[in-house]
Amino acid sequence: MLRFALSLLLLAVANPTRAGDLSSFAGKYVGCAVSGDEWVPIATTLTADGDTLSGTYVFIETPGRWVPGTLAFVSRDGENDITFLWSDIYGTGSASFFFSAGGARFDGYWTGESERFPWNGVRQGSGLPKPDCSAPVA
Repeated sequence: MLRFALSLLLLAVANPTRAGDLSSFAGKYVGCAVSGDEWVPIATTLTADGDTLSGTYVFIETPGRWVPGTLAFVSRDGENDITFLWSDIYGTGSASFFFSAGGARFDGYWTGESERFPWNGVRQGSGLPKPDCSAPVA
């Protein structure tokens, strides 16, 4: 029995489980973000590659202009909290997403020079209702 336990311990050390797996957050999310003092629709697509997560997004400004951007993984803080570096025509900054268990939705924010602005999303196919982007920004 002792040999068996030691063998299992050696296998665990030699082949650790991937605690950093981020695949549960991969997918396309539809949601809303604040841009230019208004809620705008935004589509966020996240791709997992081992212990990292990257993505793209596109939001639609009121005049109908589509603004694409990218998300680069910065860190994972806790089980479901991910921080990214966003980048688009308006600049760069950080974005923090707080995912529900299983990754069906996230609520978060992006930062500009000194302010934080909401950003959320619901994974397509999750069965959850899409966020309402028509609500006024307070």
